Amino acid sequence: MYKTLPKKKQRPKVRLPFGAAALVAIAVAIAWFFWPIGIANVAMDTLQAARSGDGATLYKHTFEDQVRSASLTEDMLTKIWQVSVLPRLKDYKQISEPTVETSADSSRATAQVLMKDAEGHQLKLTSQAFATDSKPRISPMNFVTAMWTQEYVVERGKPVTELSALQANIEGLYHDRAELEAAGLLGFPSREGDESFASWDQAMASWQQSIKSLKGQT
Repeated sequence: MYKTLPKKKQRPKVRLPFGAAALVAIAVAIAWFFWPIGIANVAMDTLQAARSGDGATLYKHTFEDQVRSASLTEDMLTKIWQVSVLPRLKDYKQISEPTVETSADSSRATAQVLMKDAEGHQLKLTSQAFATDSKPRISPMNFVTAMWTQEYVVERGKPVTELSALQANIEGLYHDRAELEAAGLLGFPSREGDESFASWDQAMASWQQSIKSLKGQT
């Protein structure tokens, strides 16, 4: 005769009530959405956003103080790119793979890609993300001034210096100001992530004073 082996006791399955299961799913989704993005990823994401004019991504990672001081919005950043960045970037083609480096203390990450136009002018498009108490942040106006420098300094065969970059700011603003104001940008938000804000006239006066001081040193 065969002996009948005793059946193994099965562990009772734990079933969450529908309401509890829903709450768990919501909690997981919220945690995923707000999970902090690494500083290197922010630098790389905003580099790609700068190339495509993705105002939503640029806005998402902009210093909050700059958003408040300049009343920045996703739509405004998209329009700023259409005025000051994309027209100057359109003739440049990528000639290297994008790279990203993080500082030893993880306070800053720099993403770069090398580009070149048909005339042989090279552009090292750069995005820098800075660690804050909340999450990494960027200053989107750095891209605007970089493209002013590219057009009014590099493409004219001049060396990039503090003086030539300031002169490019003045020429770039003179050219773009009306359209930037039409887009809603009425001045220059701080690039240090504080609450300061300079109207275009104040920014122009500051740049002119800096140029005067630099020329006085030579």
